[in-house]
Amino acid sequence: MRRAIPFHDLPRNFQDALIVTRAFNIRYIWIDSLCIVQDSSNDWHTQSARMGPVYSQALFVLAAAAGQNCYSGFLNGGNRDPGVAIDSRNESIDNSFFVRRYPWVFDTYGGHCRFTKERTALSTRGWAFQEEMLARRLLAYSDEEMSWMCLETAFCECKSTPNTLNSVDSKRFINSTIKDNTTFSSIWIALVQEFSRRELSFPSDRLPAFSGIAERVQSPTTGQYLAGIWSSYLFHGLAWAAGSKTPNRRYLRRKQNTESRRQPDGYAPSWSWASITGLVTFWSLTARYEPDWDISTKEVLFEPDQLNPYGTPKAASLKVTGRLREVELSAYLEDQWFLNGEDLIAMADVWHDGYNPMNQPYYFLPFFHYEEDKLPETVSMKPRGYGVGLILQRISEADTSYERVACVQLDKGKYADYKEACKETAFTFV
Repeated sequence: MRRAIPFHDLPRNFQDALIVTRAFNIRYIWIDSLCIVQDSSNDWHTQSARMGPVYSQALFVLAAAAGQNCYSGFLNGGNRDPGVAIDSRNESIDNSFFVRRYPWVFDTYGGHCRFTKERTALSTRGWAFQEEMLARRLLAYSDEEMSWMCLETAFCECKSTPNTLNSVDSKRFINSTIKDNTTFSSIWIALVQEFSRRELSFPSDRLPAFSGIAERVQSPTTGQYLAGIWSSYLFHGLAWAAGSKTPNRRYLRRKQNTESRRQPDGYAPSWSWASITGLVTFWSLTARYEPDWDISTKEVLFEPDQLNPYGTPKAASLKVTGRLREVELSAYLEDQWFLNGEDLIAMADVWHDGYNPMNQPYYFLPFFHYEEDKLPETVSMKPRGYGVGLILQRISEADTSYERVACVQLDKGKYADYKEACKETAFTFV
């Protein structure tokens, strides 16, 4: 077995990381690709389950946000230009503002937006998200500047006021031992949405790459972890939709594959956001009030993986009672379908070249609705009030199991009509 690697044989990022570590007089460093045996599925399965403690208990985490790969290095400073933050304070007014160039693309390191033509490679990677969020202290090196983020505050070389709402507050939430039940669901959903934007070399990493956050967040009030959803907030976790085929390009580092594919059978239940590979959004993220739920769960059947309970489950299903009616779908766009030939657009969970879900029996399940005076802040519809239904597909004629394939938003009147035409049914949601 090899006992040492010469310093100059290491990639530039690794060399720079060692230089910083030695400057702080720290003896040990963790680098995933060196500390996990490569091409060993057994060691990867073991070590990936330990990522939560590794990053949350580190003295601090280095983020090599400069460059595109591990050979770029981050201490060379060739493009260093933190810019100037102009601090203007009026002594008679309790106010101040900073001036900085508006960013071309939104990025996350440093607690504020970087002014850059594209996102750093690191901020688009799925595994890097939990490493950033779990770190109690984060020292990031971008092309322009250094930045520091911890559980108390965030600083950067340009001296602008950081946006701590999405950085420090999230860290406090993840690392706190007591969770605020009034904000838990919205913060958790925001974390899932951001993570789902990230890229993974292997789609099967979708749950393992988020498992460290789940392990850290769990508390007596969250309930059981169900493949990306907490049992105490089950219905909120089910209220997701696959992202559009044309996402916000300003957010992306480059034009990328925006397909939404189903994970292999047995990876995650269809009711979990982890069952697909693309971006997800949640209906309930902007809700000020609790919606009226039109389904009930009788039993949760869940068997976690013994080595990593927050990773891919061995089995998962829900015993649900709701109202079902058969519906027809017809093609509109690749990621959107007409419902029953009407001007009602169902948003598909899965869409990619070669995928044709038409000419199959589907079922409409009323999921939740809002009354007129309790709409989410971002919804403006006429007539007011709306409901959301799920589109299900029956596994087989001899089976009472259904899987999810799409969701649809209806106005108040249409939702009531569809709900009235449904028949109460007990079924297994897989």
